[in-house]
Amino acid sequence: MSSFFPMADDGILSEANWLLDLGLLPNSNSATRAIGYRQAMDYLLISREQGGLSSSKDFYRFLSEFQKASRNFAKRQLTWFRNEPLYQWIDASKPLENVLNFICDAYNDQTGEIKVPESLCMNKDISNHKQVRPLKSYRTRNRYSFISLKNVLKIDN
Repeated sequence: MSSFFPMADDGILSEANWLLDLGLLPNSNSATRAIGYRQAMDYLLISREQGGLSSSKDFYRFLSEFQKASRNFAKRQLTWFRNEPLYQWIDASKPLENVLNFICDAYNDQTGEIKVPESLCMNKDISNHKQVRPLKSYRTRNRYSFISLKNVLKIDN
């Protein structure tokens, strides 16, 4: 989930700015609907309306929306995989050697009858509320504190 920080550092704002310079608007095509790009473009548009300036509050809102979109996408992926009978879930918290041995054996299997051993099997349908709650309520801990609006960022156009 913390992949948005490297994405933001690796130029998503520059790329979103480039898309805006091309005349594209958020949600106008598939590139501008991608996770992170829509949020970055919204943030940059607000900044442009403010003469190229951005408050830390605006930047924090951008990061929060980026995190939320990423988290929601991950939840949709999990739901899709959970409902797809083709995939078998492996409990990766088990000893690494056991997990890797199973994966190698399954890769080399020619029968097409791959069955996850009970010792490595992970339940797709988690019904224990103690297990579900942390997954549904997960929020990244923001390492950045924005205490006041005195921090104003200049956004290059």
